[in-house]
Amino acid sequence: MKRCLFYIIFVAPLIFTHTTYATVTADSVLWVPRATTPPVIDGKLDGIWHSVTNTFMEKHLSYMPEPENWFDLWGSFRVLWDDKNMYFFVHVIDDMIRTDGPNPWNDDSVDLFFDGNNSKTFKDYDGEDDVLMRFAYNFTSTDPILNETNSKGDWFDPSNIIFKKLDTDYGWNLEISIPIEDLKIDAKPNYEFGFEIEINDNDSGQRDHGWKWSTGDNDTWRYANLLGTAILSDYVADSVLQVVPAPSTPIIDGQMDDIWKEIPEISHNKYVTHGEGAPVIPFDMRIMLNDWLDCSFTYRTMWDNNYIYFWITGYDNILSVPFTEGTQQNDSFELFFDGDNSKRSQAQGYDDNDMQIRFEWGDITIANLDGHNNPDKLLGIRYVQNKTEKGWVLEVAIPFSMLEIKNPTRGDVLGFEIQYNDNDTGERDAVARWFSENNECYMNASLFGTVKLVGTTSDIPLVSHAKPDETQLKTNYPNPFTSTTMIQIYLSSDAEVLLSIYDVLGHCVYVMNKHQQSGLCQIRWDGNDQSGNRLPSGIYFCRLQVEDFSETGKIILVR
Repeated sequence: MKRCLFYIIFVAPLIFTHTTYATVTADSVLWVPRATTPPVIDGKLDGIWHSVTNTFMEKHLSYMPEPENWFDLWGSFRVLWDDKNMYFFVHVIDDMIRTDGPNPWNDDSVDLFFDGNNSKTFKDYDGEDDVLMRFAYNFTSTDPILNETNSKGDWFDPSNIIFKKLDTDYGWNLEISIPIEDLKIDAKPNYEFGFEIEINDNDSGQRDHGWKWSTGDNDTWRYANLLGTAILSDYVADSVLQVVPAPSTPIIDGQMDDIWKEIPEISHNKYVTHGEGAPVIPFDMRIMLNDWLDCSFTYRTMWDNNYIYFWITGYDNILSVPFTEGTQQNDSFELFFDGDNSKRSQAQGYDDNDMQIRFEWGDITIANLDGHNNPDKLLGIRYVQNKTEKGWVLEVAIPFSMLEIKNPTRGDVLGFEIQYNDNDTGERDAVARWFSENNECYMNASLFGTVKLVGTTSDIPLVSHAKPDETQLKTNYPNPFTSTTMIQIYLSSDAEVLLSIYDVLGHCVYVMNKHQQSGLCQIRWDGNDQSGNRLPSGIYFCRLQVEDFSETGKIILVR
């Protein structure tokens, strides 16, 4: 058996790796992306929030009756982190605002629960890092946030919190900034903490309803073991959506490959409410949508040298066979592209790299597709649809050549938009979008959002089971890196791999000893030392040794 030793040096640019992103499903871990810049705490959905999954609260308080309808009370939330703060954006749908309850928890409010070290104690809050904080609709200062919450958070100082409430047509938004150190959460990727969120509804002078993310149990106010788990992700959210490189080529079959599970999930953010001159859709959420999942979607996207790929999940409680072939009146996804991100106005019109492509439910072949400014460019598209319990999925590969992009490279930016058309009554009832609420995207590229290709396609590993003639230390990817890199080696036979990472002074900062099978091996390093402490930016060395074979590589870490 051979023995393998590794020395690595890391220096990284601002590159974003594809780790699991914030999830939209309850009963799962919540992955929290990192913010490039702090959002403005004003209750408005800043650009950076467009790159953060909108997570639904789907657990009703178990001892209470459910609301009369979905707009009586409903909510969703988004979370970000950086070295200084945790950020929250909570969207509450509530058809009646009341603040006359006998206690704060009886009023319309949002509760946040934290267990800083995720200890999940099976007794009362430990008084060390477990805390409940309440933001009632009528709060105007931080003074009452911990009052009467039984939070055991005597150690916590709420005066450093910044929050803003903003009324909406259907309820209210709440945006919050909380110092991450005050929560006793270590600001580093992969750090786990206990978390829960709850919204409360006062319709009768007391609390009548409540929704939560992780559990319907009402005892989370005192038992930390009932909280869910959140993890700080190393994926970076930005107002320009970061499109990560594909780890390998997906099979376009409408089935979620494992590689898709590692790609960030992005939510729709807007409903189309206006267009040129006058409203084009008389949109009222309470009338047009049957519930919170009607006319909703999430999507994932990645790229390689030839294609930009999409996995799109549509939620639609009435999925209809097209009433009229080739029209936006049918259940359909529309993808909009601006290949050079020139953002041409409606007066200027689409140019050769601007296009709209419509995928209607029931479209089988490329010949079924339609859209705007693209009739001669669709031949290279590959796509598959599949029906699901809550709607349908669409998997798509769009050739960069369609967008007049010959050699896609890291740093390229594209104009982009995605929308869903919902037909429940024989015509289009509602339109959901990722970026814009204006209906003129089909002829106005200036309304598109912007996406950026990150990583380097030349560093993307190929999936291979071939055995090379001799053991090799391959280039890690990405390099430089900011938070995580993959170290690649080829082994000519099964071997024990010893990975040792040194700083420029020759100090060993990380060691890993692991048996690996022959062929391509990939080892993830997160830029931390053996104790899990963050290492500073700089050059690091990695040495690979298998019996008499040894090789050293250099990697750059940039924080």
